[in-house]
Amino acid sequence: MLNGPIADALWHVGQVVSFRRSSGNPFNSKASVFTGTVRP
Repeated sequence: MLNGPIADALWHVGQVVSFRRSSGNPFNSKASVFTGTVRP
């Protein structure tokens, strides 16, 4: 019951990152997708 939603969330994060790259607006590599913050 826990593994499915985690796998689904990681799949969608990968989709967002690849779509942003293809549109010319790359994902900030210092951003943490788990905490929602940007590392200094």
